[in-house]
Amino acid sequence: MINIENIVNADDVQVMLDRGTTAFIIPNPNKEAKILDALTKAKTKGLKFYKKDEIPVKYHIKNNRRVSPILLIAEKGYFVRGVGI
Repeated sequence: MINIENIVNADDVQVMLDRGTTAFIIPNPNKEAKILDALTKAKTKGLKFYKKDEIPVKYHIKNNRRVSPILLIAEKGYFVRGVGI
């Protein structure tokens, strides 16, 4: 299990949508870079993450206006646990 709350500060997250193999983070204003930096530094096994404009084409969601700024993908055998759970 990947507990996002152990990686990013919950106060920096406005909303975390979904949990499981795929999740989305909507950061509080001016906190996106801080969250991405925390995710990068954590080097969490089993977790991939993307800024919206860097989402690979294979996911077919990059240009959807409803996709939040940060996408989290758990690799096979892993599960993303959300903030505040």
